[in-house]
Order: sequence, then structure tokens, then C-alpha cells
Amino acid sequence: MKRKLSVMFAITIILSSSVCAEVKPIKVLYTSAIIPKDYESRKECYIRNLQLLKQYGCDVYVVESCQTGPTFLDEFCDHVCYTQSNDPTALPSYNEAHSMAIGLQHFNFDPDEMIIKVTGRYVLEKDEFISLVRNNLDADVIARKWDDLIYEGGVQPDAYTGCFAAKTRCLYGILDNYFKRSSAPYKVGSEFHLYAIEWALGDYIVENENSKKIVYLPKLYDYLSEVCHRR
Repeated sequence: MKRKLSVMFAITIILSSSVCAEVKPIKVLYTSAIIPKDYESRKECYIRNLQLLKQYGCDVYVVESCQTGPTFLDEFCDHVCYTQSNDPTALPSYNEAHSMAIGLQHFNFDPDEMIIKVTGRYVLEKDEFISLVRNNLDADVIARKWDDLIYEGGVQPDAYTGCFAAKTRCLYGILDNYFKRSSAPYKVGSEFHLYAIEWALGDYIVENENSKKIVYLPKLYDYLSEVCHRR
């Protein structure tokens, strides 16, 4: 009887260890814009990116801003939200931010869940960034902050939004920054500029670096395919 109990106890430990060792998929908010003039090149990039992200163990949530659906995206992703929010007369920053906001509301992620935000045309040819995020799930924001932009009489924090990670609540904070400050020309020092989503991320990092855990990426483009940049 003791031997049977010992065996059962050992099996229980092994099963428990297997459950603990199971890697939880990282969620990716993936923005896309299937526009007619760049259809084939973007399709190539989007499919390649989605296939790689799946290989890396990511659970991808696509936000497509131009098409009504279904499209080829549905063949490579189980979660696709068609927003039809793209405004060809608006700045790319606005379309990106608007698409992200709709996607966050639609998918309703947990506020404390780490989400990787990827612009679909930038292909992650390596899993280094995914691994970095997995190893820093206690962070609030993981991003590449550029040097501040210098203007007459002032500076503007700047960061890269094509590929970064943040808790859901922080993503809302970044978007709140953007929508509040982009409604009118934004003053930096003595100059007025159109506020960008990259600036919203940069400002959020600077404004919260003493109260939140920020992981600064030492490099960026090594993670991404050069072939699909700005196609």
C-alpha cells in the first residue's frame, strides 16, 4: 500500500511540474492596413509575420483597419477585428492610435496582462524580443526610447511604436496621452507640431519612469526584417 501511495505521489508531482512548466502564450495586438496599392507586398509581410509569431508561441489578435472581412488574415489568425476605421486623409499616427483603441475595447484584455504591440508590416524574423518580454512579465512597459527631439526652446521624448510591449492599462494610458494632445497643434518649446503616437509613448515613459517598471530596449532593428520596412 505504501509503495502504491509513493508511486501515486510521484506521478502527481510530475504532472504538477508539467503544468507549471507550460508556457503561457504571449498576446500580440497586431495592427494591419490592407490598402489596394500595397496589397501584394503587405499580404506577403502580414502572412510571414503571423506564421512566425505562431511559431514563437504567441496568441495574435489582429486589428485590420481598411477591409470589411473576411480576408486572408482569417486563414492565419483566429482573432481578427475589422474596424474600417482607416481615414486616408488623416495622419498615420491617428489611424494607428484609433485602430489600437478599437482593438483593445473589442478584445477586452485583462488590465494587468502584458501585450506586445506589433505593426504588421514589420516582420519579427527572430524570437529575441518575444523571449525578452517573457523574461520581463513584471514590467509595465518594454520599449525602445529614442533620443529626445530637440526643438527651439524645448525637447520632445520619442519612442518606437512599431514593436513594443506594455500592460493593457498602460496601453490605455499611452492612447489617452495621444488623443488628449493630438486634438490641436502641440507646442514644444516655442514651436507647434502635430503630435505623434511615438511621442505619446515617449511621454508616457518619461512621465512614469519613477513609478512604473520600464525596460529600455538597447537595440531594435535586429529583431525586425529589413525587407518589409515601410512597404
